[in-house]
Amino acid sequence: LSKIEINNFDVVLLDHMMPGMDGIETVAKIREKYPDLPVYALTANAAAGGDAFYKSKGFNGYLAKPIESLELEKAIMRHLPEEIMTKPAAENAIVDEAGLPEDAKWLEEVEDISIEDGIKWSGGVTSFISSLHLFIDTMDTNAKVIEDAYNTGDIKMYTVKVHALKSSARIIGANELSALAEKLEDAGNKEDMDFINANAKKLMDDYLSFREKLSPLVEESSDEGLPEISESDMESAYEAIREFIPNMDYDGVEMIIAELRDYKMKDEDKKKVDELDRLLKQLEWDEMQKLMGE
Repeated sequence: LSKIEINNFDVVLLDHMMPGMDGIETVAKIREKYPDLPVYALTANAAAGGDAFYKSKGFNGYLAKPIESLELEKAIMRHLPEEIMTKPAAENAIVDEAGLPEDAKWLEEVEDISIEDGIKWSGGVTSFISSLHLFIDTMDTNAKVIEDAYNTGDIKMYTVKVHALKSSARIIGANELSALAEKLEDAGNKEDMDFINANAKKLMDDYLSFREKLSPLVEESSDEGLPEISESDMESAYEAIREFIPNMDYDGVEMIIAELRDYKMKDEDKKKVDELDRLLKQLEWDEMQKLMGE
């Protein structure tokens, strides 16, 4: 809501299930001041009549998760002025690899992941590998939030986070984990504590078991042999990150972090960059601003 106050947007994509105010409550607030702003719901719970339901709540429509890239493109282009669009031609198409690269063939031996479904729902082989990295990189933080919500009896938060796990597990083809998360989400919505109590530990055990199953993705990084980065270049990188954060420019921050990994940094800078990387993957923009001293 604060971003809308200080920026002009052509389209808003708004998740339905969120802690605190959910998407339906948020779009109602948006409509008080911006009745004509295009807003689409993102939901993993699309059902028959979903479009009519979301339109009745103030949305222009909805996009089902996992997101189909062509449907997303159509929704956005429906509202963008022609003069700000650059439409791709056939020669601009990027052809993804047909199968797993050689260094990822070991994934075929991971019984609890459907490679076919993971590639399908991630949008291609390259995105599938990226999704697996994101899944493992965010596991500890997400698991702690889910466990804390359960242990403190915050069933709304528990349901929202289990809902998110359902989606992220489905995207990597972890279908059994996704199905269990979906059942627990449904139990959370019904406040069925008997089912939650009986299955909460199994969900965590199954989720955390992927740490070992996907362990080859976790590389031990070393800066030995890398050139040292100068203080001025380090500060320039920080300044660029500070400019990207208010705009929630994920790709921009990710690019700077990747470039910094090619240099040897002071210990305090390395810790700061590692923490930025962790916060970025959690989309913790406010925490990133605090870390950068803003």
